[in-house]
Amino acid sequence: MLSDTKGEQHATIMHTKSVLFAEQSNLTLLVNRLKPISVSPLLSMAVVEVLEAMICEPHSETTQYTVFVELLRLVAGLRRRLFALFGHPAESVRETVAVIMRSIAEEDAVAAESMRDAALRDGALLRHLLHAFYLPAGERRDVSRQLVALWADSYQPALDLLSRVLPPGLVAYLHTRSNGILDEDISNQEVSLMSRRQRRLLQQRRNRPVKEIASQGHNMPSVNDAEGNDQARQTSGVGGLDGYRNSAGDPNVGNIPSDVRSSRVPAGENYSNEVLAVGVLPIDKSAIDSPDNNAAHACESVETNATSTHDFDVGSSGAKNSGLPAPAEVVTENANVGCGRLLLNWPDFWRAFGLDHNRADLIWNERTRQELLESLQAEVHKLDLEKERTEDIVPGGTSKESTSGQEISPQISWNYREFSVRYPSLAKEVCVGQYYLRLLLESGTGGRAEDFPLRDPVAFFRALYHRFLCDADTGLTVDGAVPDEMGPSDDWCDMGRLDGFGGGGGSSVRELCARAMAIVYEQHHNSIGSFEGTAHVTVLVDRTNDRALRHRLLLLLKVLMKVLPNVEACVLVGGCVLAVDLLTVIHEASERTAIPLQSNLIAATAFMEPLKEWMFMDKDNAQVGPVEKDAIRRFWSVKEIDWTTRCWASGMPDWKRLRDIRELRWTMAVRVPVITPIQVGEVALSILHSMVAAHSDIDDAGEIVMPTPRVKRILSSPRCLPHIAQAMLSGEPTIVEASAALLKAIVTRNPKAMIRLYSTGAFYFALAYPGSNLLSISQLFSVTHAYQAFHGGEEAAVSSSLPWAKRSVLGGLLPESLLYVLERSGPVSFAAAMVSDSDTPEIIWTHKMRAENLIRQVLQHLGDFPQKLSQHCHSLYDYAPMPPVTYAELKDEMWCHRYYLRNLCDEIRFPNWPIVEHVEFLQSLLVMWREELTRRPMDLSEEEACRILEISIEEVSRDDAPKKPSAESNEIPNISKQIEYIDEEKLKRQYRKLAMKYHPDKNPEGREKFLAVQKAYECLQVTMQGLQGPQNWRLLLLLKGQCILYRRYGNVLMPFKYAGYPMLLNAITVADDDNNFLSSDRAPLLVAASELVWLTCESSSLNGEQLVRDGGIPLLATLLSRCMSVVQPTTPASEPSATIVANIMQTFSVLSQFESARTEMLEFSGLVEDIVHCTELELVATATDAALRTISHVSVSSEFQNALLKAGVLWYLMPLLLQYDSTAEESDKIDAHGVGTSVQIAKNLHAVQASFALSRLSGLGSRETPTPYNQAAADALRALLTPKLASLLKDKLAKDLLSTLNSNLESPEIIWNSSTRSELLKFVEEQRAILSHDGSFDLKDAHSFVYEALSKELYIGNVYLRVYNDQPDFETTEPEDFCLALVNFISHLVHNAQAESGDTHVNGDVTTESSLKQQSSEDSSASVEGEIKETEEFDLIKNLRYGLKSLQHLLTKNPNLASVLSTKEKLLPLFECFSLPVASASNITQICLSVLSRLTTYAPCLEAMVADGSSLLILLQMLHSTPSCREGALHVLYALASTPELAWAAAKHGGVVFILEVLLPIKEEIPLQQRAAAASLLGKLVGQMMHGPRVAITLARFLPDGLVSIIRDGPGEAVVNALEQTTETPELVWTPAMAASLSAQIATMASDLYREQVKGHVVDWDVPEQASGQQEMKDEPQVGGIYVRLFLKDPKFPLRNPKRFLEGLLDQYLTSIAATHYDSQAVHAELPLLLSAALVSLLRVYPALADHVGYLGYVPKLVSAVAYEASRESMATETCVSEDTSSLQTSQTPQERIRLSCLRVLHQLAGSTTCAEAMAATSVGTPQVVPLLMKAIGWQGGSILALETLKRLVVAGNRARDALVAQGLKVGLVEVLLGLLDWRAGGRNGLCSQMNWNESEASIGRVLAIEVLHAFATEGAYCTKVRDILNASDVWNAYKDQRHDLFLPSNAQTSAAGVAGLIESSSTLTYALPAPPTQPSQTKSPT
Repeated sequence: MLSDTKGEQHATIMHTKSVLFAEQSNLTLLVNRLKPISVSPLLSMAVVEVLEAMICEPHSETTQYTVFVELLRLVAGLRRRLFALFGHPAESVRETVAVIMRSIAEEDAVAAESMRDAALRDGALLRHLLHAFYLPAGERRDVSRQLVALWADSYQPALDLLSRVLPPGLVAYLHTRSNGILDEDISNQEVSLMSRRQRRLLQQRRNRPVKEIASQGHNMPSVNDAEGNDQARQTSGVGGLDGYRNSAGDPNVGNIPSDVRSSRVPAGENYSNEVLAVGVLPIDKSAIDSPDNNAAHACESVETNATSTHDFDVGSSGAKNSGLPAPAEVVTENANVGCGRLLLNWPDFWRAFGLDHNRADLIWNERTRQELLESLQAEVHKLDLEKERTEDIVPGGTSKESTSGQEISPQISWNYREFSVRYPSLAKEVCVGQYYLRLLLESGTGGRAEDFPLRDPVAFFRALYHRFLCDADTGLTVDGAVPDEMGPSDDWCDMGRLDGFGGGGGSSVRELCARAMAIVYEQHHNSIGSFEGTAHVTVLVDRTNDRALRHRLLLLLKVLMKVLPNVEACVLVGGCVLAVDLLTVIHEASERTAIPLQSNLIAATAFMEPLKEWMFMDKDNAQVGPVEKDAIRRFWSVKEIDWTTRCWASGMPDWKRLRDIRELRWTMAVRVPVITPIQVGEVALSILHSMVAAHSDIDDAGEIVMPTPRVKRILSSPRCLPHIAQAMLSGEPTIVEASAALLKAIVTRNPKAMIRLYSTGAFYFALAYPGSNLLSISQLFSVTHAYQAFHGGEEAAVSSSLPWAKRSVLGGLLPESLLYVLERSGPVSFAAAMVSDSDTPEIIWTHKMRAENLIRQVLQHLGDFPQKLSQHCHSLYDYAPMPPVTYAELKDEMWCHRYYLRNLCDEIRFPNWPIVEHVEFLQSLLVMWREELTRRPMDLSEEEACRILEISIEEVSRDDAPKKPSAESNEIPNISKQIEYIDEEKLKRQYRKLAMKYHPDKNPEGREKFLAVQKAYECLQVTMQGLQGPQNWRLLLLLKGQCILYRRYGNVLMPFKYAGYPMLLNAITVADDDNNFLSSDRAPLLVAASELVWLTCESSSLNGEQLVRDGGIPLLATLLSRCMSVVQPTTPASEPSATIVANIMQTFSVLSQFESARTEMLEFSGLVEDIVHCTELELVATATDAALRTISHVSVSSEFQNALLKAGVLWYLMPLLLQYDSTAEESDKIDAHGVGTSVQIAKNLHAVQASFALSRLSGLGSRETPTPYNQAAADALRALLTPKLASLLKDKLAKDLLSTLNSNLESPEIIWNSSTRSELLKFVEEQRAILSHDGSFDLKDAHSFVYEALSKELYIGNVYLRVYNDQPDFETTEPEDFCLALVNFISHLVHNAQAESGDTHVNGDVTTESSLKQQSSEDSSASVEGEIKETEEFDLIKNLRYGLKSLQHLLTKNPNLASVLSTKEKLLPLFECFSLPVASASNITQICLSVLSRLTTYAPCLEAMVADGSSLLILLQMLHSTPSCREGALHVLYALASTPELAWAAAKHGGVVFILEVLLPIKEEIPLQQRAAAASLLGKLVGQMMHGPRVAITLARFLPDGLVSIIRDGPGEAVVNALEQTTETPELVWTPAMAASLSAQIATMASDLYREQVKGHVVDWDVPEQASGQQEMKDEPQVGGIYVRLFLKDPKFPLRNPKRFLEGLLDQYLTSIAATHYDSQAVHAELPLLLSAALVSLLRVYPALADHVGYLGYVPKLVSAVAYEASRESMATETCVSEDTSSLQTSQTPQERIRLSCLRVLHQLAGSTTCAEAMAATSVGTPQVVPLLMKAIGWQGGSILALETLKRLVVAGNRARDALVAQGLKVGLVEVLLGLLDWRAGGRNGLCSQMNWNESEASIGRVLAIEVLHAFATEGAYCTKVRDILNASDVWNAYKDQRHDLFLPSNAQTSAAGVAGLIESSSTLTYALPAPPTQPSQTKSPT
């Protein structure tokens, strides 16, 4: 209803409007009411309200389109008169006029364009601009903002006005992209309402093609309304604006209730709602041409999401980030003029106005807003006054206006073109190109310059340079103040308007510009490009007298060097030299960097009085000076000197005017410096680097560019290069680093500068630098140090074969190790090494060496030059070669290749120091060794050296020098002793003096003299260090160095032959008469030399052979003999003699591997004894170890073996074996001399080596390292160690042997304890003392040695049987041999026992420990040897038990050993054990059975066991004769049961009886487990493939078939349970009485059989008669093991094999029927009936078996049987039948009952489709089933069965039903069945009356007959024929439609009637379907 009402109202309003304004004249009249200048306020209010109802939303929706457009045009034509209504006294009128104007602007772009100019000229734009900025948030402000946006957008005069009123940075926000964020404060309800209204409006506008242009989606998001809604709730405002709010209008306007606003339609609703409805759409923006360049340039980036706490107009998007607002990103776009679409971003503009900005492009804050407010208010007030004055002058002519209809031009128009706003608060800011330089510089210095993007960096940079140039002449001020704009100083032009806002002038502005230019160019040099003022800036840097400006310009110049043309322009005006001169300023630094040196001399330099270097000519032309530089400044300040004063300093060629000396000119500059001298130097170096890098000296192809680039040529000149090098003396890290890098860049690929670099002193300056940032210096050194021509001459060609100390300019200054690091590892490693504290084999360099030696001596060499530089920055260093720097730490060191030998040989401090370049190092060592041995005193004497150096000894001696030389040694001259006390500093000073005098650079003629001075200085240095001639300590270091090299890297040096043997053999040669060879000074050399001999030989076989060829073995043997004479077993290893012995023995251990060496060793008398005696040097572990290895090596020779044995080596090595301790840790490695190793670890090693030596000495070792077999040694070892332990010698490490020898062990193979050890040691000591007559040792006693503790052990096959039986899990080493030995041992014992029982004495072959001593180790077979005496019976049993138990354990552990006994001969002794007379009294039989049981797992053993029938009989007889062995025998028999032999023995030799005796015990209690095992044995025998059936037949004679089946199926426990239970099931009848009877019978039978077999009669055996257990059930009918009568009692009993039962039933049934045909008396009359009943029951329980009958072909046989029975008696033809059915049934003959039983079987089978199809199949001579069944319908009691059988045969699923139907049609079955249905008395053929049915049978018969007929007629080939017969029958018509199955009994369709009566002899079924009632008419069918 409501909607209908609104719709009606809507229609009414539209109708009213159309009627009122149907005439266009009415519109004109209405609008013209507003044209007169003076209009009644009430009239104008009414007209305005009508216009609102027609034009403004939402009322415009009901205005017709044509009326709407015309009215818009007319109202827009009012122009200025419409603006006059803004002065209306009514607030509502003023607001409505604003809304009307907004509608015009939105809806009609052309009209809006004309109104823009009117709004500007009338001052409306000014007034609304004031309102838009300063009204509180609300509708009025929103309307004003929208009007300003509509009037000013894309209107250039209005935009120009804005750019004059506001700063350009604020106006730039108009040209940014909007972020398009909706205000979240608008409620969802309002949004939805406005959206619906707006959608209606848009839908309506789609039908307005003209207006669509004006309304196509302005890009002004709803943030305006959002601000209004949000800020309307705020009560706080901006301070200072309250007065304006009260004077400008109603203060409550901003708080109008929402309902009032919505009813009056807020001015901003129309547009903002539209935006809300359609979403904020992005607008493509490109460029728009605007005259205002200030706001039209594109910028780089913008962020407009900042906010401020002082903001009174902030949108929701302003709250994302905090902080200062980002600058505006200017984006312009193209659009057609007048399209009505807003192009500028007004929301961001309003938002930015309310924020505070403090950026380089915009300063805007509360103060500037207040200044703008005052200016706008003043202009509005001024305009209002002028308007009032005009209205007073010009009276209103309303009548004239109304009559003419034309607008008269007003008297005044606002002069907007000249209106601008100036901000006094910004007057002091220097603004260039719209940027405030102060803020720009702050952002640049604060690191945030990149955060502030410039809109046009190129233009801005040019503006800065322009301002920089302008300010050169505007520095004039009035007492330093800038004149005011309108102040008293009107005679001055206003500098503040030079560029932008604010101003100033003079040097400060130029400095600001220079700073700004540097910042801008650094960021935008790519876009700015080359700068044409570079040369100007360069010249200005040189010439300006303003120190601050120079520094600023210098920083600018540094940035300008980023562009190549700038570099070229700078170089052209002398920028290179200027930068170098600026670099020298660093020496003026007031506080020099302190050098951290512990030197009073250096430390004092920081406080020294400055040197006076300068002189000048005063006004009187008198020379003044020398004075320091500060004095020059003082004279300048008092004007005693001026620019023309001439000055001079040392080093200058002539006097110059002060203005021509840059250093002094810059010193006199004014103003405070901006950067320090050090920073000036850094900037200068940066500029120089840029200049050098600007032009590469390599082209793109990698080729050197020639001539050298200009900058390099300039900088490498003497004018520049020395100053760059001297910059390193500043000590400032950054300066040093940069200047070194610059030097490297200058001299690289600059050969002339490269070879002369040393002359600048750069290397001295760099080495004097104490800092740690040495990478640049290192890189400089790396490039230059080897290419300096410091030897004199232009070339730096120094032979590359010289050491680095000679080739490098740093050679005498730095240790050789550092030079090596520099050259090999590179500058990075060198820099790290220079600042590190290293005392290693590779580097010896510490902070102390650097500070106190290097830097101190370098600074001493430089003298006062650094102090001179601070006063005269352009001083040049006068190069003089420096004497070598001496280091006390390197006094006793030798540098070889790349290592310090003393440190390298100090293996305590530096163990395993890695060595590289091994071959080169060895070559250097050999070269230095040869030089040291051949070194002679220098050919220059000390006196000559002193004379060349122009000194006397007394002049340069130290103060503590003795007055006279010491007379210690006459070999040293006195002058040499005096030279040792020379003061090195005095000597260096004299050398420095002469070197400067004769250096070829300064004195080309003095080259020879210079070299002589150098040589003399070196001579005195060598003499001072005592290095004349060979020195023992140097030789020792060289030998030790080679030892270390070979010890650690022998494998690396292996391919190289050692070249120093002549020198080395000379070192180890000892003369026979030399008794002082072990003195303290010679012994270390011998030790090192002997060790080197060993190490070289060990490294390579080439060296060993070379040593032998060079005759080294006699020398070594002599030295060994000499040392062994002083070495005792108690000599410590630290003694030199012991060490030499160890080294020589190690050498022999290596040489003994060579055949030639062994030959020489054997020839040298006494050497073998020395080698053997070395094995007892317990304290010299290394010597012992080497001796043992030597023995091992030489044992490859039989001669050497014998020589060692004669030397008694066996008695020295055996004790070593007993010193092993397996608990000692083996983690420590044994070093060369055994230093620091554990004594026990050494003993362990010796034990291992001794065992290996013994194995090789005897030839018992492993096959890998074979040695000749030594019979004597091998026999002795077997006797001493026992055979098993001796066999362990073949293990190379022999840990097992040694652990065993040193522990108490009793294992099956080894018995060893403390008693055996003590016996062995005692024997060895005795043998050591016994020498033969020739002084050698003999082994005879060892061969006969026997241990007493082992003499009584039984030892078979290397195993102690007693221990083995105690430890059966022990794994023997040779189990096969052990097994074979055991079998032979058992066989031997059995034969002995049999011989004894037969009174025959035989010696056995059992070995004892004593007899084993006679065995050869080669006899590894297990045949038993030795003899024992005749023992008692007890010993025989014990030994036999030991042997059998061991065999049992061995087979248990190793089942695969059964293969050893897999022959009949090997098994025979085990079976013979059963027949031993002593076996019964012991457990030997059980053990034998256990052994046999384990053998049965191996198939060949099974075959061997069953090969002898007597063995099987023995096992079977055990079941009867030996109860205790019964379990074992059963286990063996079960394993043998799968063989046909055992099955045969069980069946034919009575084995079944013995097994059944266990299964059915008569009296004794046999465990259930044994009985179950017997049952399992029988089951396995029955299942045997070959003779299993024979066993089953034999069992069946004892047990019922059911039990036999249980036995076959198992398990044994189930059989035992079945035997013990009373069971009566169809399958089994069993009672305890039957079991007892059978047990007695079996027991008797077993006893008789056992007696016969014991006599030796092994004959075939059979069961004499059937067991009595079967007699009770022998008359019971049984088929397939099933009792038929019991089955009929429980047909559902689960049979084991129902198929077997079925087949048996069918066979016996057919057989019994056939038997009745011939002799009815022979067959029991009930048997066929019983079998047929069982068949029917079985088929009912198992329906699936019926198909099985069909498949087996029994169906035709059954049909033939039925046919035969039917032929024996024809169908009854009597017409009168007795009504008494029971009497009829009892009178059935047996043939009739058999006949019916056949029919019942057929009836049951007919339910199977397979059988039904089989019944239909006929062949010649076989009866057809349908005629047979038709005949059976007439049988007594068979009619129902016959009918239902017919019904089942012709079911739909029978594929042969057509054949059956054909048979029926052929014999007239259809007519017979119709005859059965005829209810009429005496019907057709009288069949029904002949059937002799009672009423129930008749009903069922009819039903079945109907169903058979239905089945015949349903389908098939003959269905049509059958239907024709049936349709012709009246009887069928009466029955065919009835439903009969409901009247049948419930089981009538599934069970055959009367089947159960076969046994019960009656049928009690009741039938429910009566015959149809007799009808009066014969022709009608029953109802």
